[in-house]
Amino acid sequence: MQVLGKLFRGKLLAALRLAYDAGELDLTGGAAALANPAAFAALLDALYRKPW
Repeated sequence: MQVLGKLFRGKLLAALRLAYDAGELDLTGGAAALANPAAFAALLDALYRKPW
């Protein structure tokens, strides 16, 4: 099951990155800080390191 978790994590976070780069995410309210590319990259880095 660990392999599937890693695969899912990679695909989900890659899709999230693509959506961010395309400007398809609504980063308002509590997520407004993530409009900053460095903050978004830090979030993705942290999510890649977490076990799923």
